[in-house]
Amino acid sequence: MAAIVAIAACQGDRRAPLSAPTHDPRALRVAFDQAIATLDPVDANSEPSLAVLAHTCDTLVAYRPARELLDRTLGGGDDLVPQLATSWTISPDGLDYAFELRDARFPDGQPLTSAVVKRSLERVSHSETSPFGSFLSALRDSEAIEAPDPRHVVFHLAHADPTFLYVLAMKMAAPVSTPAPGGSPQDPGCIGPFVVERWDPGIELVLARTPGYWDTRAHGVDRIEIQEQVPLESAMLLFERGDIDLLDRPAAPDYLWLRSRSDWAPYLLARPALNTAGLVLDTAAGPFADRRVREAVSQAIDRSHLARLLQARVLIAGSPTPPILAGHDARVAPPPHDVEGARALLAQAGYPDGFEVDFVTFQSDEQRAISASIQADLAAIGIRAQVRALGFAAYYAELAQPSPTRVAFVAWSFDLPDPRGMLEPQFHSRSIVPGQVSNLARFADATVDKLLDDAGAAVAMDRRAALYASVDRALAREVPWVWLYHYVYVEARQPYVQGYTPHPIWGRDFRDVRIARQPGGE
Repeated sequence: MAAIVAIAACQGDRRAPLSAPTHDPRALRVAFDQAIATLDPVDANSEPSLAVLAHTCDTLVAYRPARELLDRTLGGGDDLVPQLATSWTISPDGLDYAFELRDARFPDGQPLTSAVVKRSLERVSHSETSPFGSFLSALRDSEAIEAPDPRHVVFHLAHADPTFLYVLAMKMAAPVSTPAPGGSPQDPGCIGPFVVERWDPGIELVLARTPGYWDTRAHGVDRIEIQEQVPLESAMLLFERGDIDLLDRPAAPDYLWLRSRSDWAPYLLARPALNTAGLVLDTAAGPFADRRVREAVSQAIDRSHLARLLQARVLIAGSPTPPILAGHDARVAPPPHDVEGARALLAQAGYPDGFEVDFVTFQSDEQRAISASIQADLAAIGIRAQVRALGFAAYYAELAQPSPTRVAFVAWSFDLPDPRGMLEPQFHSRSIVPGQVSNLARFADATVDKLLDDAGAAVAMDRRAALYASVDRALAREVPWVWLYHYVYVEARQPYVQGYTPHPIWGRDFRDVRIARQPGGE
């Protein structure tokens, strides 16, 4: 079916932008190319799930609107505003955070109270499945969250953590009234501008405006209708017909066509992403325990070819920290594509004839092309890779289990606009937790651990940035991952979609979108 749609999109009559919506303008229609895995904030770590929770789950503090965050380096300390908290104070030593809560109610009528906030955060800490427990490691002890009265909550930290406010802006920290068992509730149970009206998992999710939502200034559409698992080529056809209003990450041929058209080009949107894509190698056992083998893999990959496959919608990476984030070291360059050098490194490590590996990735149209390119690059130095493209549930389950002869493609989106959001969970030795998607490379290095600890405790941003730049350099040298690229996300909108700016943290942020009955109108 996808092939038929692709042929139709390429060979049929291409359409100009629509002057008015073809559906009820009170609804925004979009499509995700992946399934929404869960709506439980404690477990949600995939992009589709977080995109939904960005509209259904408020947190004590929140990021500024997208229009205020574009064209700036993130992580400078002025990215947050009050949301479910009306105000907060931080003690001079940075150990105590006190919040006054907003007078707000959950969709089921329960009031927001400090007891609910405390219970929700403790649920994250006690969860055996949540990948976010390490983010709360700064909390002092089991009594670290204090609820002195219903409208005030106080957090006591064991050590100063300048990213703690960012942690509280993560969706896992959203207050939840009545969490559903099993990790896949039909409704996340949060306070937010939208509630789940209907969810047919894997097919469609519909959000509706929350009656009596605390932010009376909120405006926009009344409904968001999300189609799941729509191939990119199919999404383009739906977009041209007006069946969806925003096109997220068009397939390469469609992107080139849109960019070439004078009528469509003004409606293309781009945002650098807080995202790093790379190949994860098991540094604890097997051939990848030898740094020379990891260096060989890194030199074997033709990153320029990957960039061409992705139509230059990426920034080639030499380190894990994206360029838009404070702490990125621009001096760390990607290694050159050097097949002969890579073969020599393998021979030095005792693998002159190469070896076989299991290459694990996730299912998507884009990944098919990327995987084929990487597979060919590895074959050129004698590493024979068997590609397995998995659905997301199986993919995450696979990543959680160590495998010394596995290469895994991972696109990691930063949970907060600070290098800690990736570097600590993926490269600190204490993050090696069996059964969890953290420190996937099982990487342990005393120098990196100390740099990460020092950076995590530093308060001044210039000091933190310098320490994280040192981490960037150390990780580029040790190669626990083969850094490939940072995404530049491209979207297209119909002219009648008003007020939409891609968010550098959440990506899809539809809170303020309006559907005008005609371009520039209402």
